[in-house]
Amino acid sequence: FILPFHLNPARIEARFVDKLCIFMFRKKHNPNLLTNYLQATGENLLDDLNFIKKHRRRRWYHNIQLVVYTVVTLVLFFVINILVFYPSLKTAYTAGLSAKTNLLQSTYALRSGQFTTATEFARLADADWQTSMKRVTIFSYTPVAWLPGLRPYIQDAKHLVMAGYNLNQATLAILESGQEYLPLLFNADVKYSELTSDSKGLILRDLYNSQDALAQASTNLAKALSNLEAIKNQELLNQYQVNLIEIIDNTKYVKNIVDKSLPLTKALPKLAGYPVPSNYLFILQNQDELRPTGGFIGTIGLARVSNGNIIKLETHDVYHLDMPATGKVTTVIPPVLQKYLGVNQWFLRDANWSPDWPTSVQKILELYTAENAVATQPYDWQDFDFVIGLTPQVVVDLMNLTGPVRVGGQMYWPENMVDLLQDSTGKDFNQLGYSRWDRKNIVGQIALIMELKLLDSLADNWGNLFSTVINNLDKKNILLYSQDYELQQMFSTYGWTGQIDQGDKDYVMVVDANLAALKTDAVINRRIDYELTEDDQGLTANLTINYANNGSFSWKTTRYRSYTRVYVPLGSKLLRASGYMGEEVTVGEELGKTYFGAFVSIEPGTLANLSFSYELPEKVEELAKLGKYELLIQKQPGSRVSNLKVDLNFKNKIELYKPAIFYAYLLGDRRVRWDTGLEADRQFSVNF
Repeated sequence: FILPFHLNPARIEARFVDKLCIFMFRKKHNPNLLTNYLQATGENLLDDLNFIKKHRRRRWYHNIQLVVYTVVTLVLFFVINILVFYPSLKTAYTAGLSAKTNLLQSTYALRSGQFTTATEFARLADADWQTSMKRVTIFSYTPVAWLPGLRPYIQDAKHLVMAGYNLNQATLAILESGQEYLPLLFNADVKYSELTSDSKGLILRDLYNSQDALAQASTNLAKALSNLEAIKNQELLNQYQVNLIEIIDNTKYVKNIVDKSLPLTKALPKLAGYPVPSNYLFILQNQDELRPTGGFIGTIGLARVSNGNIIKLETHDVYHLDMPATGKVTTVIPPVLQKYLGVNQWFLRDANWSPDWPTSVQKILELYTAENAVATQPYDWQDFDFVIGLTPQVVVDLMNLTGPVRVGGQMYWPENMVDLLQDSTGKDFNQLGYSRWDRKNIVGQIALIMELKLLDSLADNWGNLFSTVINNLDKKNILLYSQDYELQQMFSTYGWTGQIDQGDKDYVMVVDANLAALKTDAVINRRIDYELTEDDQGLTANLTINYANNGSFSWKTTRYRSYTRVYVPLGSKLLRASGYMGEEVTVGEELGKTYFGAFVSIEPGTLANLSFSYELPEKVEELAKLGKYELLIQKQPGSRVSNLKVDLNFKNKIELYKPAIFYAYLLGDRRVRWDTGLEADRQFSVNF
């Protein structure tokens, strides 16, 4: 009941009691008694009850009116809001389209090398994006924007405009910081080799100073990605003729380039000898004669660079230092080298025995200094700012950009470069007019011609050149070492220093060392199988390296002889091994890992495998018990692994595994397998 507000509640209560009495007397008692009761009270309850009924009907009508008035008021309110704010929303849409057009124009101008025009369009786009962003933000706080059917579109509009604004900010940061050097580097009419030393120095200075701008660009691209990935409705993007997946992929691609440009921006001036000249020791490692850090050291290069100019470049046969040093340099040689190579002295050619590049560099510098001190014709090179390891694959990839190179009457193509260079420096050098002493000069002549071609085609090839260098760094065909601690740490962050990982996760690195097997690695196929099983006793791993010797007995290939070390988490316990020759497997510790070492020999035209079964240490088991298992398989520089299989079998149900791409297979709910390659380091993880 809702009592009429003008009636006395106590009186109303009494009247309802009387109403009950009336009902009872009418049904059960003498009507006269009812008449007497009504006269005694002096009240006309029936009239009052009729009044209450009429009041109820009036109240119901009043409530209906109230609802109608409310609905009409709300409709009018929203209509007025729409009429007031529609121009603002329209302005946001128009400004957004204009911003998109200007940003595209800036991109087109940038691609064609019109940097001033590109910057002007980017600034116009910036003003448009700000206008659009401001209008959309204002509209998002209006009552209309909170309507259930409209709210998601308003939110998507905000994300879209914010993404466009941040993309434009990234473009502006790069363009405005590169006003001085971009036109010189990427103008097809400007040949870098013809620039003066001062001009090159200014380019390197401005490039170095652009680090903050690139860092800001990376931040803006990250914000743009975040906003793009938050968009839910593709219909809105259709109005802007935007493919969401495509723009996200492109943004990720650009961000990856910017992120990898950051260390190069900082390092490139110093690498190019700015502000002071830099001295280099290049270690050319032949991947066809595999050694722990990439290959046998057959050639060394010595270079001095200043303001982007190669002041001096020499390439020498490593035996120029090794032979005169025979019996004159006392260094404790690893027993394995002594046993399988039959030498009693540690020479520079074998200095890269550690699979950890920084560790091998220290031995390389030590042996270089010692051997150069007793050389018959010592080199006038003592202090090196950088020690760079290179495999022939780097030259092949760069030659795909420069085109063929003619040296000594021979044409070197990407397809024949490795074999022809080995022939030219290994057995045909006399016919080409070179002596045994200067036969490795061919390498330096090829390098100088390619350097000139690359620099003069920089405007057309800078994107491909950048991708080629980064790709070879990621695949460990290039290994960097800097005496500058800060630079070295930065290189290490990106995995470009060939270091052994020091994490507590599960870990595998297979390291082959070709010992007196000529260049047989060129015809060796490898496959690595890693199987992990969890039971009540813990985690047990089975690692198998499969070899196929597809060669024959010739001046270049023979039976394959490798001393193979497998690096696993520190504290792992070897259970059994098979496939090795000679003595028992060596078990040792170095570089923060446990390693198993064994010798294997494979005749031409045959197959073989080397297998190790071992228990993983408790620290890896504990990490898995906490709900996450991680595995890192590091690639040996210079190695060619045709297939990598990882098979993990756990006690607990797998909730998530990475990478979850096309070569991953979930077998049941407790087992996962990957079939991939080992062109670069591989990481795997499983969550339970």
